[in-house]
Amino acid sequence: MTWGRGNRRDVNSVAELDRALDEATDVGWPQVVGVYPPEQLDTDASPWDHPRPPALQIGLGRPDRSFVLWLGPEAAIGSEPGAPPWPDRAAPIAFDYGGDPIFCGPDRARVTPPAARAAARLYATTGQRPTNLHWTDQVTPHTDAGDLPARLQLKDRRRDSPPAPASGGTPTDIEEAHP
Repeated sequence: MTWGRGNRRDVNSVAELDRALDEATDVGWPQVVGVYPPEQLDTDASPWDHPRPPALQIGLGRPDRSFVLWLGPEAAIGSEPGAPPWPDRAAPIAFDYGGDPIFCGPDRARVTPPAARAAARLYATTGQRPTNLHWTDQVTPHTDAGDLPARLQLKDRRRDSPPAPASGGTPTDIEEAHP
């Protein structure tokens, strides 16, 4: 499991996973937490190089909202049935992704923290895409784009999208718009 800049914990049980998730949450600001199989972290390769074993990323650190991304076959965004709706006019949440902000609004932050943690537990015990969430393979129209600076755009992630450039980032990152 990884988060922030250089934070990594090997977890071998649900109890160890819960302790590591608590540690990532306790830093004081929202974090992107990667739950990766050990073989994915044992190399210098990018997690976006193919083929890679399936993995999960979750956003933690807010009391009311999280996100869950499935990074495997049929990459997808998780949503929680019955989660409260996104508050009107609420700004996107900035989650720390290794020192860079990843902004998540109603199109991506569609689960509660308990559901995100349950998804991490399911993935850690099965290695499969968690079954506690519904999954969609593309970002819905970004309804809060007016709250973001004009130079930033949320990139859609579709099954046929090419992998991210080797320079870093994720296929679900915020990208600089080139005028």
